[in-house]
Parts: sequence; C-alpha cells; structure tokens
Amino acid sequence: MTTRDEEHAKLRAKITEIKTQIEIGAEYEHYKGDHYRVVDVAIFSEDIDRIFVIYEALYNGLIWARPYRMWNELVEIDGKKILRFRKVEK
Repeated sequence: MTTRDEEHAKLRAKITEIKTQIEIGAEYEHYKGDHYRVVDVAIFSEDIDRIFVIYEALYNGLIWARPYRMWNELVEIDGKKILRFRKVEK
C-alpha cells in the first residue's frame, strides 16, 4: 500500500468509528431546543484531522457543518454539564 492509501485507510477507520457514535439519519436535539437530522460525517479537505458532522435543521431545512469535537462536547448550563446535542429516541 502507498502512503496515500495508508492515510485513506486511517481516515476511513476514523470515520467508521465516529459513525458508531453518531447515527446518520437520526434526529438530535441541540441543548437550546432545536432539532436536527444528521446527514453525514465529512473530512475537511484542507486539514484531514478535522472531521465535521453535516446536519440539517428540521425547522428550516438549512444544512450545517460542525466540527465533530464540538458536536460531542459538553456545555455548561446553570452550573450543570450537558451534551451539546443529544439523540432523540423515538
């Protein structure tokens, strides 16, 4: 395998791992209350170490991209730490 092939294999493995944590097509609620549907996970072309969650706002159809690290981070609200996005169980 070439260096490029090895790099792509690592990226595919990283994306696969992320997709075990974020369900593509699932609905998520932002801590402020709006709902979104995850469209996919993408690699930033200018920095392959930056992975983005691509998602659609269910209230207006706009497509957004947020760094994976931010998607999964905890935010502090009224002294309590909560997930920025939580999966909506149907």
